[in-house]
Amino acid sequence: MAQAENGQKIATGADKQELLTLFNEGKDLAQNSAYHDLMSNYDCALRNASAMLRSDKATVTQVDEAVWYVKTAKKQLTTMSTPPGD
Repeated sequence: MAQAENGQKIATGADKQELLTLFNEGKDLAQNSAYHDLMSNYDCALRNASAMLRSDKATVTQVDEAVWYVKTAKKQLTTMSTPPGD
């Protein structure tokens, strides 16, 4: 119950630190990916992260979800060794 209550609190700068780090790393990831759909998904995750970082009303849960989304999209993009369907 305490975790749920904490998740509804407005995220502070400290709560957003991991997301900010991931966002900044994302700017350096090669934009010339052979996997257009995965790159689009990663770009979307970064746009969502940017919105959460700018928001003064984002909750801890929203920031945590944005962190998960960026990590997942980055992992998919950087670990693909063959195009989908091959």
